Amino acid sequence: MNSDKKQTGPIQKLFEERAADMADDKRVRLMGVLSDSVQFYVKGTKERFFLKFDNGEFTCEEGIEKKPGSTITISEADIEAIADDRLNPQIAMISDKVKIEGKTALALYVFNIITD
Repeated sequence: MNSDKKQTGPIQKLFEERAADMADDKRVRLMGVLSDSVQFYVKGTKERFFLKFDNGEFTCEEGIEKKPGSTITISEADIEAIADDRLNPQIAMISDKVKIEGKTALALYVFNIITD
């Protein structure tokens, strides 16, 4: 195994898979209104990645974005619960399971990308 190759973390992989599986109409509706970036920190891990949205295009990259529109800190278990519709993103925010800095509405859009 090449030690220089970075591996995708489980949450980053979840976003990439859900975005790829998203119906075209939902993708256009959600991503068409976004032109910003969202930084993710996964609690209890070293996983750091960011999502970039630009004119309906979506990229997911490992690392730290310099000036994200929103920063989300969440545990792996909670993001998986949101993705599986076992946890409402708004309930997660008011119960301090997820910490949002910056644009809250942007974070909610992002959670809509991964929900079924």
